[in-house]
Amino acid sequence: MFDIEKFLAEFNSKKYPIKKYRRNLSPEFIEAARQRIKAAKPWEKSTGPRTEEGKAKSSQNNFKHGRRSRTMQEVSRVIAEVVKGCCSE
Repeated sequence: MFDIEKFLAEFNSKKYPIKKYRRNLSPEFIEAARQRIKAAKPWEKSTGPRTEEGKAKSSQNNFKHGRRSRTMQEVSRVIAEVVKGCCSE
């Protein structure tokens, strides 16, 4: 038989940690986080990709998949032209 108390005890243990998210952040917390970010200045350390491989990989960050992507629209247009030229003769 299934023991729910044993399951919950195991689930709540360190084996399966549950992440708790803050939803209602206080203005003090937000201001403290803002000050920490300003002190760290991560924007000064960010350099982006340096190698050609890294640049090629990051150039695909905004690539959209599926039928609405620019690449698929172009492929569909070319196929439609070929079919139209082939069948209209």
